[in-house]
Amino acid sequence: RLRCLDNYGIEDLIFVVIRPSLGLITLIKTLVFSRLFAYRKFRIRNTHERGWREKFGDL
Repeated sequence: RLRCLDNYGIEDLIFVVIRPSLGLITLIKTLVFSRLFAYRKFRIRNTHERGWREKFGDL
């Protein structure tokens, strides 16, 4: 099995091991960024609604 791996070479090993982890990292990054963006948007909308209520009261 090791001899077979040796035949493949280090580039293939890197491709097999590191590429999926890179994909996972990018996936986690996009998830975190989208969560942060949604949270920020929600907070901005909330403060906007609060300001609206202070101006005009509960309609």
